[in-house]
Order: sequence, then C-alpha cells, then structure tokens
Amino acid sequence: MFCPKCRTEYRKDFTTCADCEISLVEELPPAGEHKLSDKGFHPIRDQIDKTLEFIRKNQKVSWIFALLVGVIFILYMVMLKIYGH
Repeated sequence: MFCPKCRTEYRKDFTTCADCEISLVEELPPAGEHKLSDKGFHPIRDQIDKTLEFIRKNQKVSWIFALLVGVIFILYMVMLKIYGH
C-alpha cells in the first residue's frame, strides 16, 4: 500500500496515510504522473506547510529550552560574582 501524495509505503493492513490523511492505493503511478486532487498537488508547498506545522507544535519546547539556558547563564554569573573565580 502506498500514499499517492507523499509516496510513502505502508503495510497491507493500513488504509490511510498517517501524514497526508488520504486513502492509500495498491500501486503508485510512475514518478511524474501524480493525480491532482481538487486542491492540486504541490509537493514544495505541502512540505513547507508540514514544516511550519512542526515548528508551531514545537514552539513551546524552543521557548522552554531558551529560558532554561538563560537561567543557567544567570546562575553561572551569580556564582562567579559570589566566589570570584
């Protein structure tokens, strides 16, 4: 089973692509012969959308990491000031 949009291969017991959320097909058309959906097939735009969605989902993690690094830096500076090393 294959996803006709992203061309990912799945086991026989799967029916829907986990990423694209469209029905799988038994065989892929040869490369370059993509069937257009009503929205059209735009691999670059689709990849940009997936990347932006990933960034939005992980944005909180980035801010938490930056905050943690900042706190560690401040603690380090305070320790230098106290112990003078």
